[in-house]
Formats: sequence, C-alpha cells, structure tokens
Amino acid sequence: MPLSGLELVRSVLPELSRLAEAMQETPVAPESAPTAGNVDGDDAEARTWFRDSARLLYGSDWQRETARALGRDEAALACWLVGEGVMEDSPAILLNEMLALMRRRSVDISAAADVLAQRIAS
Repeated sequence: MPLSGLELVRSVLPELSRLAEAMQETPVAPESAPTAGNVDGDDAEARTWFRDSARLLYGSDWQRETARALGRDEAALACWLVGEGVMEDSPAILLNEMLALMRRRSVDISAAADVLAQRIAS
C-alpha cells in the first residue's frame, strides 16, 4: 500500500472507532477495578484503563476530546489504543496524564455542582 494510503487509513481510524462505539446499543462499562502492578509491563491493560477512563470523562466523543485535553495527536493515540502504534511516552506517563486530567475535571464538576446548588437554593 502506498504511504499516502497508509496515512489516509491512519487519519480515519479515530472516526471509525467512534462510529463503532456509537453503534453499540449500551454504553461500554468500565472493567473491574485495576490491580496494582507494573503498568509498563502490560501495555494492553494500560490501554484498557486509559480507554475506560476517557470514556467516563467524555462519553461518545472520548477519543477526540481526550487527545485535545492531553495535547496529543488523535490518530497516534487511536493507533496506540488499538495496539497498532507506539506512543512517544510510556503507558505509565499516559496513565498519569489521564489521572491528572480526571482529577482536574472532578474539581471543575464539583465546583459547577456547588454553583448550581446555590442557584437552586436562591
């Protein structure tokens, strides 16, 4: 396959993944709680944890929004998530970035909930 064809496939992979997920009748539930271990030693497990966390944060458009929030290339992230590519950083770094993002979003959501509660009470 010519290089331009491979680049085309790589560029549409995130959209295809989003469409496949949107076609599911029920949302994909996160898997059971992760066990402690060496994240770098099990890339598939790291991808699952990352994917489940991103879905919780952003719903059906999780790939695009997660890549944007983390300042990552969406196509490269999508390739890593399906096991077809290698990210420039280790899975441990990506998971720590996801954890920090989740904590920031949690604080933002909590603050917005407090504001809404005050408005309702007024």
